[in-house]
Amino acid sequence: EISSVLTYLVILYDHFNDLDTLLNRVNELLLDSNYDYYILLFKKGNILYLQNKYDDALECFNEVLENDPDNSGAKFYKKRISEKRNKTKLKEIINDLE
Repeated sequence: EISSVLTYLVILYDHFNDLDTLLNRVNELLLDSNYDYYILLFKKGNILYLQNKYDDALECFNEVLENDPDNSGAKFYKKRISEKRNKTKLKEIINDLE
């Protein structure tokens, strides 16, 4: 079931090449109890991350981690978001100094 959902999402993305369309489809699938909610929620967080919607992505990853505290994928993306935010803050500080 897991691989079939992810395969379907990859095919959908390849077909539309549009993260907004993919996000809408993932949101629809999240309402369908035939699919694993947390796998889809992780995928939603991944899409939001790619769209630079870090606050929304963090909400997804935090919920995944509430269900599965050892989820390495969610931990990885939370760390990446933190690193990106720190890098942005550092750039702002440097710009202010110039």
